[in-house]
Amino acid sequence: MHDAKPDDMAAILFTSGSTGIPKGVVYRHRHFNAQVDMLRKAFDIKAGEVSLPTFPPFALFDPALGMTTVVPVMDPTRPAEADPVKLIEAINRFKVTNIFGSPALLNTLSRHCVDKGIRIESVTRVISAGAAVPIRTIRRMQQSLYQDAEIHTPYGATECLPVSSIAASEMNDAMVDKIESGDGVCVGRPVEPNEVRIIKISEMAFNDLSETTEMPFGMPGEIIVTGPTCTDSYWKRDSDTAMAKVTDEQGRTWHRMGDVGILDGQGRLWYCGRVSQRIDTGKDVLFADQCEAIFNQHPDLVRSAVVGVGTKGRQTPVLCIEVKGKLEPVDSERVHFDLLQLAQAHSITREIRTVLFHPGFPVDIRHNSKIGREELAEWAAKKMKS
Repeated sequence: MHDAKPDDMAAILFTSGSTGIPKGVVYRHRHFNAQVDMLRKAFDIKAGEVSLPTFPPFALFDPALGMTTVVPVMDPTRPAEADPVKLIEAINRFKVTNIFGSPALLNTLSRHCVDKGIRIESVTRVISAGAAVPIRTIRRMQQSLYQDAEIHTPYGATECLPVSSIAASEMNDAMVDKIESGDGVCVGRPVEPNEVRIIKISEMAFNDLSETTEMPFGMPGEIIVTGPTCTDSYWKRDSDTAMAKVTDEQGRTWHRMGDVGILDGQGRLWYCGRVSQRIDTGKDVLFADQCEAIFNQHPDLVRSAVVGVGTKGRQTPVLCIEVKGKLEPVDSERVHFDLLQLAQAHSITREIRTVLFHPGFPVDIRHNSKIGREELAEWAAKKMKS
């Protein structure tokens, strides 16, 4: 047996590359050990459970957590297209207690269960990550499980996982109203012993934490985190490492998540969107996920994406939408009108006056849930010119 030390390199895990080139994240043994410990405590995972990890890398945690792994029959690069009948068969046959899946997979599975009136008996825990999970997907999934089952939506990144988590049972009507009014997506309290801060958005690298400006509670800014699973470098990408990592006076590494967030007075973190995907009109700065939650309530929409067309500081916010099925021209006009009305009803979306119908959003290969807004912005620019 090799005598591995905590700081020895254990693996290189690549980011999805959904907002840039995939980068190799250096994992040390201490990072994996901390992850196993934090996941076990955060989700109350017990040895002897049976897991269905529809995202293959998560299967690596199963043996360390004492869980049996059931490998589903599906294309892991296309979780949205997984056959729900095969998933249900595997869950029932092996008495699966734990499911890990992207929002896209849970959308497919929960729709099937609700349409067919299926309640999954054995499952007591569902964990979903990879992108913000829509409220309606969570509610459908709750309908598909028994009352004592819990749905967890942790927040994190390849570079630091988990950061925070919230259970569906914590999402009361007041919280849902805030999410659907554009306050952001609540991703819960930091998983102990993580520490999370919100700093002023900057395009610069920082050598020391003292160079950053911390934002007050309730104000949006860049999310940074430190904790035992916070990795310290990318493999042979020194400039990317310098941009993403900050050291404090105690020598701790803080990771810049590349996301915009808000900390509320109760210590909960609210996700607003990617820093790189913010829309700067010169008058206002719009954050994609905050705005999209307002429009995603429309019954005819599969999803929406708010993108900026033009140069930063003079961008035009554009709402791209993906609708259910094929709409008749009269229905398309109605949806278009409805969405413009919705935009005017909220202060953060009031500048949105352009709605474009898209046949099917570009999404990441890993989770099929992260929207390729950069690609959509180019498409929108061409569409507006024509």
